[in-house]
Amino acid sequence: MADGKLIFLRPASGSAKLVLGDAHAGSVIPDANLGIDAGFAGDAAADVHLAFGRPLAIDAGFAGEGAADVQLQWDANVSRGGLRHELCSHWQPAQALAAGLGSAWQQAQPLRLGTQARWQQADTQRGAVRGHWQEAERQRMAVAARWQQGELRRAGVDLLWQEAERLRAAALTRWQQAGPQRAAVRSHWQEMLRLRAAVAAHWQQGQARHAHLRTRYGDGQPVRLPLRPHWQEAWRPRSGVSQLPKPPEPRPPCYDPARLGLLVLDAPYTGDGRLVFVCHRAGPGPDPEPPQYVIPLLEVYVSLHTLNAVLLPSLEPVALLDATIESDDGGFGWALSANGPEHLLDQLAPVSGLPARVRVTIDGIDWVFAVERISRTRRFGQHRAAIQGRSITALLGDPYMPQQSWLNTGNLTAEQIVAQALEFTGTTIAWGIDDWLVPAGAWSFTGTPLQAALRVAESVGAVVRSHRTDAQLIYAPRYPALPWAWGSAMANVQMPAAIITTDSLEPDPRPAYNAVYVGGMAQGVLGQVRRVGTAGDLLAPQVTDALITQEVAARQRGSAVLGGAGNKLTHTMTLPLLTGGTNPGLIQPGYLIEVNDIGHTWRGLVRGIRVTAGMPTVRQTITVERNA
Repeated sequence: MADGKLIFLRPASGSAKLVLGDAHAGSVIPDANLGIDAGFAGDAAADVHLAFGRPLAIDAGFAGEGAADVQLQWDANVSRGGLRHELCSHWQPAQALAAGLGSAWQQAQPLRLGTQARWQQADTQRGAVRGHWQEAERQRMAVAARWQQGELRRAGVDLLWQEAERLRAAALTRWQQAGPQRAAVRSHWQEMLRLRAAVAAHWQQGQARHAHLRTRYGDGQPVRLPLRPHWQEAWRPRSGVSQLPKPPEPRPPCYDPARLGLLVLDAPYTGDGRLVFVCHRAGPGPDPEPPQYVIPLLEVYVSLHTLNAVLLPSLEPVALLDATIESDDGGFGWALSANGPEHLLDQLAPVSGLPARVRVTIDGIDWVFAVERISRTRRFGQHRAAIQGRSITALLGDPYMPQQSWLNTGNLTAEQIVAQALEFTGTTIAWGIDDWLVPAGAWSFTGTPLQAALRVAESVGAVVRSHRTDAQLIYAPRYPALPWAWGSAMANVQMPAAIITTDSLEPDPRPAYNAVYVGGMAQGVLGQVRRVGTAGDLLAPQVTDALITQEVAARQRGSAVLGGAGNKLTHTMTLPLLTGGTNPGLIQPGYLIEVNDIGHTWRGLVRGIRVTAGMPTVRQTITVERNA
């Protein structure tokens, strides 16, 4: 204004303060400052003299042409040197002033603004090295950790809370020391050896063996599939032995004029007034049932044999050097012959007049024997004891059981007669033959309980076998399937001839009977048993027995006589004892076996077995009855 008066452009704020200047809204100078807006209009010149005790910002505006001098003076009541003051606007570029180096409440140093921290002592260091609240050192920022001393190491090797070592990352596990081993050989929880992976088992120590020594569940062998049949080795056809195929046999017609012309209706009448004619032709019989056990054809058979024995019931170990166990249909149980140290004389001595009991285990197969005899042999540097024993069912006979007399005063079955003889002995019965009724007074016998049990089986031609471990007598027919029906019966064991280590074949000629008269005495029956399909003209000697009191008993006795007639072959074979999988283990008496021999297949009935355990070799020798 021309008159030099102050013009207030804003209303009073009510705080009793005068705000001078800064007519431009936006940032407000802190209340520690004062703003003055001096305006001049027209052509004039003015001198403004202001004195304040605090910092002052002045906005001088001039209208028109003129000139003005503005002088400022700051009295801080402190003796200071003269400072240079410039005109400072609110939003103008900062000038290189000494005040810019002063922080809010510390002594400013002549340093670069970029290295000044907020509230600490600044040192002459590079700002990039300065941490948040610690002493900075001359190190690269990427190496300085937050709470630890950084070291010159590779970041990939530095773990969070452990000392890193110079190892390959693939070999470093989480909680163990990695060793220089191949990853494929290292298992989860065991020490691996440097072996081929195909030989290392899951939970045992592997041994250096070739893959072809494994059983049939192992690695396959390179065999050409078209030349390998189902159960034998194939070879190229030899010259001169090929035969032309036989022409198919003509099938009989549905209508045969040679017959009587009668209609045979074998189906019941349906009641709908229609006759249904069916052309029935006798076709081939049903396929035989698959065998119970199959020994596969392999190039190599590997088995690990064991021989153990304990004394019952204390389970005290019994040292046996070797053992031989055998049984056949001519007896009633199993027999043991073994050798051991001399102290077996005292260990296996009888107790209270009863023989000691021993459990013998060969390849996991158990037998329990009553030790009946112990002998001793001495040579220079070698003292041995030989033991002999039988199945515990031998305790039913002489000399362990006294003789008794039996007489049935009422009608009893054959099984009841045997149960009566074995009463109070602790021996059970496994009855596997047809039972029949014996009238009162037909059964009369004197002897031991074992002899009475064998006598009943003898009357119908049955065999008696003993359980391997239990006190049990097993009754079975002498021929489960008659020899002329072996081809369609189910085989218990199927094996290749290549598994047989040694064998011998001897002829056993017998009369070719096809009929026999079987009868009893007094209350018995008399009947003829004839082989089906024959004329019954070759009669065997008549069989008479007081216990043949019913037709079912006569049929069983006659089947045993006719089944054993005709020319036979006695085949003795030695083969390994194979267990596990489809292997049979023991090939016991009564088994019907099928042998895939060279060029043909034959079947036979096992009559006896002998197991020889001379460690480390275990073999079983079976005696087989064959048709000639």
